[in-house]
Amino acid sequence: MCFTGEMSAGFSVIGLIATWWVYTKYKNVEMASGIFFFFTMEFLQAIQYYYLASGLDDPYCKDFMN
Repeated sequence: MCFTGEMSAGFSVIGLIATWWVYTKYKNVEMASGIFFFFTMEFLQAIQYYYLASGLDDPYCKDFMN
């Protein structure tokens, strides 16, 4: 992944705000849906940082959730 967890969380907040702004200002559902799709991808990536291990010896590697 290219960003840190904080950057991904920040981009997801920006994406959610942009989705809301486009929908309320232009009532364009298709454009708002496209922005929302990219928001969800970035949000999932931000969540993913909490479950990633720092190396193969990390105890998270043996965790079922990971």
